[in-house]
Amino acid sequence: MATLTQTLPTVFMDARPGLARNQAHLETLLYALLCAWAAGLATARCVGWRIARRVTGCCPRGLSVDELQDREAIRAHVNQRNTFARTQADAERRWWKLSRKEARDIGRLMSQKLGQLGLDYIFSLDGDKVRRFVQFEAVEIGPDQFRYRVNSRKLPRGVNEVEMTKEEVIKGLECTIGKTLHYHLDETGLWYLIDRKSGLRNIPRFVDYPDAYNMLTAKDGPMVVPIGMGQNRTPIKIDFQNNTSAHFLIGGSTGAGKTNLVHTIICTLAKRDPHQVRLVLIDLKQGIEFSMYDKLPHLDCPIVTEPSEVLGIMDIMWQEVLRRMTMLRSERGCNHIREYNNRHRKDQMPYVVLVFDEIAVVMLDRTLKHKAEIESFMARIAGTGRATGVHLVLATQRPDKNVLTPLITANFPGRVGLACASVYDSMTVIGNGDACFQEAVPAGRAILSRGRFRTPFQIAFINDNMRRQITDDAEGGRFSIRRMVHDVTVQELAMYALANLEGNFATRKLWRQFESRGISSLEVQELAKVYRNETFHMEDGEYILTAVNKSGSRVMVTKVIQLPATEESRILNPGELPSEDIPVELPARPAEGDDDEYSQFCARINSELEEASSVA
Repeated sequence: MATLTQTLPTVFMDARPGLARNQAHLETLLYALLCAWAAGLATARCVGWRIARRVTGCCPRGLSVDELQDREAIRAHVNQRNTFARTQADAERRWWKLSRKEARDIGRLMSQKLGQLGLDYIFSLDGDKVRRFVQFEAVEIGPDQFRYRVNSRKLPRGVNEVEMTKEEVIKGLECTIGKTLHYHLDETGLWYLIDRKSGLRNIPRFVDYPDAYNMLTAKDGPMVVPIGMGQNRTPIKIDFQNNTSAHFLIGGSTGAGKTNLVHTIICTLAKRDPHQVRLVLIDLKQGIEFSMYDKLPHLDCPIVTEPSEVLGIMDIMWQEVLRRMTMLRSERGCNHIREYNNRHRKDQMPYVVLVFDEIAVVMLDRTLKHKAEIESFMARIAGTGRATGVHLVLATQRPDKNVLTPLITANFPGRVGLACASVYDSMTVIGNGDACFQEAVPAGRAILSRGRFRTPFQIAFINDNMRRQITDDAEGGRFSIRRMVHDVTVQELAMYALANLEGNFATRKLWRQFESRGISSLEVQELAKVYRNETFHMEDGEYILTAVNKSGSRVMVTKVIQLPATEESRILNPGELPSEDIPVELPARPAEGDDDEYSQFCARINSELEEASSVA
């Protein structure tokens, strides 16, 4: 500053001798100039920032104090939500990192301990001694336990899976790793199940139906049925829309809880709207088990109680499957009932569940002449009914091969095996002997088999009062789960997108506009997927939803064909075309440089005229 004030007097006095003669006046003048420059810069920056914010729309003009406070509150909420999401993601990554490290350490300790117990092989390779340990080829990490599968193909010489399941080996491994260890030996190999620090509580000995039903979430569909609880009170559910549980086979000895499980399935489906689920009940115990359900609005027909009527019901169900397959075939690209219902929101196709209690009465009746036909109908319905929404639930207390023939069991992917009298009965129901419990288990203990996965659980108990209450509510039209069907069509969404969103089929904005009518954002996305590259009719033409980017995340509503507005200008059928030439007014010849476009236009008009005359 001193150097600047000493230099400036010479400049000013040399340029303008009368402007200032003394150094104090020059310092005052310089200070004033600097202040003015700083104030002008700040003002310019403030004005420029305001203009930029108004032009870009970041801050609308004329916001009140309340609106500013609301905006700040929303911004704070969004920041808090993003911070929470980042924290959750970081915690999840940290949990997986620590879990993988813990799993590797436990696997290394178990291999070393098995070697100390003699379950290894030492051989010489190029003069060096090599020691081969037991290896684990797969490790499954869960919140409650680690699952290690032994690599049976690379076991050391002289070691087999049976030796690795001895009691002294299991106790030695538990002492080494300091955790509780279980083993499971089946056709997939030998598995070591190790409880984590959180512990693995046992399967509950009693489960009440309301407790199991209250574990249903908002994501569960109308065909999800809670049937009990497993370890750590994990809810066990079956979903008829799933490929591995589309049809169910229930088998167990007398008093094991088979009928209670059947009542649980029927009562849960009775909580749904009759427009969603229909029931067909067959009770060959003279109707004493299902007599409480004879007035349900979900029934498609009266309850069948005579074995002679079973063949007719099976024939009707097969005809229904064929009818639905014809309806699906008429819709292009529609091969499942879910896709059909998404396209026809106002006229949906209900699911049909046939519950057959005690199939052994039919299969073991020597006087019945049509057992082979009934068995064939069951196999065909189970094989083709999944896509059409027709599902079967068969229950028996005699699960032997004379009742559950290979033709029936081969088409039932979902099975529930309760306490069976013998290993052979358990093999018939679930494919192994796990359902023949050797230890004392409470009534209602069962094994759920879906594909190659088997889960032990305790079935939910439903008493007579609960069943009576559910049936009374259903008869009175009081359903716990209402029909979540909206009346919003793709035409309404497209009209709103054209009028307010410039044709942009924005899922979130459309959902916010129509959410009061019961539609969800996922259903809007589903409509966008269904009608993408598919034309749909509106008042003024045919429209189509097309993706405008490679990922398909942005969809636009595009007009395809312009329909005539009046009846006089309607489109003529090929037989109504006049015999004379159709006059067409060609546009004026364009300027030079556009000859190619003009010639293409003329060629297209001439081809259309020739085609019209040839049709006539």
